[in-house]
Amino acid sequence: MGKSSGTTDGKFHSFVQTRVEEWGWALLIVALAYGVHWKDLHDWQHSLEELPSPTVSDLLCWAEELPPVGCERCRFESKHAAFKEAWRPRVKVADVWASAVGMELNLADSAALEALPGIGPILARRIVRFRASMRGFARMSDLSMVWGLDSTLIEELAVRCTLDTGLVRPFCVKALSFDSLQAHPRWDHAGARCVIQAVGRGVRDLDELWERLEFMGCAKEEWRPYLALCDPPGPMGD
Repeated sequence: MGKSSGTTDGKFHSFVQTRVEEWGWALLIVALAYGVHWKDLHDWQHSLEELPSPTVSDLLCWAEELPPVGCERCRFESKHAAFKEAWRPRVKVADVWASAVGMELNLADSAALEALPGIGPILARRIVRFRASMRGFARMSDLSMVWGLDSTLIEELAVRCTLDTGLVRPFCVKALSFDSLQAHPRWDHAGARCVIQAVGRGVRDLDELWERLEFMGCAKEEWRPYLALCDPPGPMGD
């Protein structure tokens, strides 16, 4: 029994030794392969660093040498778009803006403004509401204060529409109030307070009022159309 046990132990140790040697060779081969791969990668990266960087002209020359790419679908869509463009009704710019010629901007309602190019129902109502808060437009540049109305559209309106400044409803200096001035888009808190202080107990004419405003350092030219020396309105007036 002792001999049999010794033989078995010897075979087991021999088996383990063989497996260890096999695993050792396998690990050595993997390490060598990894080392070779790492060296090749390092050499490749080093060769890339030595290459000159391509310029834009090099890339363009390379792109010109590429063969053309055929695309039947692209050619079909191009022909279809050209066909639609050929049959699209031609509308002259003058025809589109015909309704704007002679339109009085201080009288036009939202329906008339909505019919103009680039002005939808929302923007048309916004213009009318802002005009009411302004008590009428005194100059074309006032339109730039309307949110959403760009300068190009204002230029189109300026060359076709009219603006009667006689339709502006100015404040009567004799009946000015701080709240009414501050509610106007042309006045802020400081500007309204300055005008009220300049009026004081009264002025003989607008020139005197303007001299006081200039002396106080708060005179603004855009205020002139909205200030008038008139009798205060009656109970039913503005």
